[in-house]
Amino acid sequence: MKNLLKITGIIAVIAMILLALTGCGGNKLVGKLKEDDYKGKVVATFDKDDKLKKMVITMTYKDTDDAKDSYEDAKETFESGKVKRSGKKVTVTLKAKDFAEMSHQDEEDIDKDIIEKFLKAMGFELDD
Repeated sequence: MKNLLKITGIIAVIAMILLALTGCGGNKLVGKLKEDDYKGKVVATFDKDDKLKKMVITMTYKDTDDAKDSYEDAKETFESGKVKRSGKKVTVTLKAKDFAEMSHQDEEDIDKDIIEKFLKAMGFELDD
């Protein structure tokens, strides 16, 4: 009986870890952009009601100077978001309130459809 409880407990812990790592199926949009001098990736995550939670934009440049310039521009543009640079890669992390401020919209109005239209307008191809 003790072995059965122990095995059941281990299985439960493994299941919880898998759910945490996979995001419970995740409600997200992934977009990619490729130009001659850089490539970009956006991952937008949403809550169960399709409201934006967070958006992570990663741009990878061929030239370090371009990455530096992009980083400086991003710091000015996304003051309320987090901007990081590592070599030729610039990453911007925006929470829903950051995107709402930037786009002059109410946070509760920003849903998956709006983000999908925004990403397509910016030239990103969305994964199915």
